[in-house]
This record gives sequence, structure tokens and C-alpha cells, in this order.
Amino acid sequence: MDGKNVTRHEQGKRLPLLRTALAYALILEASVEELYEGLSLEVRDDLKARARGLQKQIAKRSKNRLNVQKTEILNRLGSDEAPTSA
Repeated sequence: MDGKNVTRHEQGKRLPLLRTALAYALILEASVEELYEGLSLEVRDDLKARARGLQKQIAKRSKNRLNVQKTEILNRLGSDEAPTSA
């Protein structure tokens, strides 16, 4: 990695590769979620929306053990109280 890439990352012009983001987190003693808070919130919101859509699809299926487990997981992911790691 060169200085140009670091500058682009710092200015938000470009997202780093995961390996680089993890290195930044270690160097700065911060979580990836803290370093990329806006993106982290966007991903969380997208995940919640997707989980809610999948819940609706599964609700139309027969209730078997696997679908009940999927529904429980999706309920947690789609809730407004879903845990964050930041």
C-alpha cells in the first residue's frame, strides 16, 4: 500500500480492502465499525430490511423446525433493538 491509497481512504474517496481496514483498526486501536461508522450503519439498515423481507417470505411457508429457526434469527436481525458491535 502506498501513501496515495492511504490518503484516498482517509478522505473517504475509496474504501480499503478488508485486510487493510483490519490493519487500520489495529493501528488506531479502534473497531472497524468505529472507523467506518457511516458504512456500518448503512450495512446494518440494509441487513434489517433484507431480514424483514425474508421473514415475510418464510411466513408463507409451512412451519417446520428449520423455518422456525430461520424466523427466530431473522426476528433478531430485523428488530430495531438488534445488537451492534460498535
